[in-house]
Amino acid sequence: MSQDTFRSESSEGDAFVDDGSSVDIVGFLQRHRRRFFMATLVVGLLTLSAVGISRAIPPVARTAYMEITPTFLGAREGRYPNRAPFSPQDIVATSVVEPVWRAQGLEGVVSLPDLCRNLQI
Repeated sequence: MSQDTFRSESSEGDAFVDDGSSVDIVGFLQRHRRRFFMATLVVGLLTLSAVGISRAIPPVARTAYMEITPTFLGAREGRYPNRAPFSPQDIVATSVVEPVWRAQGLEGVVSLPDLCRNLQI
């Protein structure tokens, strides 16, 4: 016998060379290229379908509840420290919400008028 190694002629397309010392990856891939192509195509189509379905489903409304306790002087008496009357509705005023909306980068998620309209105390 010569020093060359011979590939096994298995009907399943083994990737191993006869002497068991190396792997014929290129040959294996060439023999199974249709299966790899079809598997890639199927996975791609499934992914595109899942993305399409997720975009077609309407977004879910989310509700968050928080307990807020003002701690500034005069809050218990219903007055700001400068003695101006305090109302819980002041917390959801546009002048208070807008800096938070900008700082949190919510411009791409919800418009400021929509956010202010949906905040409640």
